[in-house]
Amino acid sequence: ELLNNTTTTLMAQVDTTGVKAVEFNYIFIRDNLVRKGVVNVVKSNADDSSLTLAVDEEYSENGPVGATITVYESGDYVNIAYSSTNTGITGQIYHSLNYLA
Repeated sequence: ELLNNTTTTLMAQVDTTGVKAVEFNYIFIRDNLVRKGVVNVVKSNADDSSLTLAVDEEYSENGPVGATITVYESGDYVNIAYSSTNTGITGQIYHSLNYLA
């Protein structure tokens, strides 16, 4: 469920031990508005000593859905979350996660 007026709501968490890249595909639907996108996250260090991320997001929407994606690190984990504005309308989230080890 896409909650109304929320900040940093976790959708996925990936243990990056041995994982080099993550692809997160998503669709947000709120009323008749749709946002479809993909977030690519790549570990940019070679030796896994200190997790540093390169993040790229591409999306399209038919109007302002009022939701955004955030990617952040926590220890050896990559977290993918969303925040949403107050439109008074909850919605739906569909997503898939792929990774390269």
